[in-house]
Amino acid sequence: MRPASSGRRPGAALTATLRAASGQRPSRATKLWERFDEAVAELDRVSEGRSLRAVARAYAELSNVVAELAKAVEREDRASGLLTLPRARRAKSSRQR
Repeated sequence: MRPASSGRRPGAALTATLRAASGQRPSRATKLWERFDEAVAELDRVSEGRSLRAVARAYAELSNVVAELAKAVEREDRASGLLTLPRARRAKSSRQR
């Protein structure tokens, strides 16, 4: 017996907030955003089935892509000066040079 569905797909809320019209900043990580969209689509697809393994794999892939995106956005922000190292880390990293 299948549990009652709420009618909401797991990835639907993710993509709604990250669409181009949502104010998402342009990024050089276009390939990663494409992988993100693919991972969300796969999660939506497998969430309709019965395989918990497929759902777990889809969440794992989504997690991997999001981690890579976070690193890419952080690198871009640091390179642009938008994000700087916290004072404690800055002091430590300057001593290591």
